[in-house]
Amino acid sequence: MNQSDRLTVAEVSKIASERAGFEVPENTVRSWIKRGQLPVKKIFGRVFVSREDLEKFLSDKVE
Repeated sequence: MNQSDRLTVAEVSKIASERAGFEVPENTVRSWIKRGQLPVKKIFGRVFVSREDLEKFLSDKVE
């Protein structure tokens, strides 16, 4: 996962909100992560989501 593909929880929240047409709070994103629905990578204690994993997750939610 290169740097441009790494998304923070805040960035995931913003992208998901834009796609959904309503606000998707950061707490919701953290919930998806905690339940294992959205895979993450931890780097120096920070949590990142790959853009590819987010796209797959969002497309699965729409279907």
